[in-house]
Amino acid sequence: MIHIWEAPQEGVRLKSYSGTLRGAKTVLRIEIEIDDPRQLGYMLAELMQLDAAQKAEVKKAAAKKPKQLRLPAPSDREGDF
Repeated sequence: MIHIWEAPQEGVRLKSYSGTLRGAKTVLRIEIEIDDPRQLGYMLAELMQLDAAQKAEVKKAAAKKPKQLRLPAPSDREGDF
């Protein structure tokens, strides 16, 4: 797991947070105020790594899924079943 929040840090403040439940999934929203552009860059880089790792997992899972076999097209000839 990637940790993007290492509290407390100078120039980084938690502004707000909320959580909502939608069906079987929960969404957590976090708003962070950052004074230092370098710290912002660090946190954005961490989020990009997390995003890339999640996309790689989805791609890996899709590659493992067996492809469906296609049936031949139905014949136009009568009596051919």
